[in-house]
Amino acid sequence: MPAPIAALCNGYFGHVLEFDDTHDEAVLHAGAAAIPAALAAAGLRANPGKPLSGSEFCEAVLLGIELTCRLGVATRLNLVEGGWIYTALFGHFGATLATARILGATPEATRHALGIVYCLASGNHQSTREGASTKHVQPGFAASNATLAALMAGADSTASASR
Repeated sequence: MPAPIAALCNGYFGHVLEFDDTHDEAVLHAGAAAIPAALAAAGLRANPGKPLSGSEFCEAVLLGIELTCRLGVATRLNLVEGGWIYTALFGHFGATLATARILGATPEATRHALGIVYCLASGNHQSTREGASTKHVQPGFAASNATLAALMAGADSTASASR
């Protein structure tokens, strides 16, 4: 199946089956989007001429998790009152960094991938408040959007450079 759909499915099932981690200070599940996106990207790298090593995979996942956690710790948004769910919101960026790393993106393409995913970033607490099943798919949306953003940047799509 296409990599963004694989990332979506793995993100959903990882979260709904509660296989995800927890970072208490950042108030999020850092690997919930980064790992599914990295797995999807690894599938794209399944190329005999340029295989992905285990250490490269782990490095990319750790970079994605680190970015997600740092964004969560640094934020001043109110988690519940602000209406955001950090796992999905910040997971977009960590998952994009992990994906771009695995796909061998240049620094410029990585910057564009992060800018593209910034256009797609979302994640809200309303589904949690109402007990809706969409709460569980939000890390999958982050992983899927990250994969799409990295692929778009790799195909020379650009994003704004300002924050």
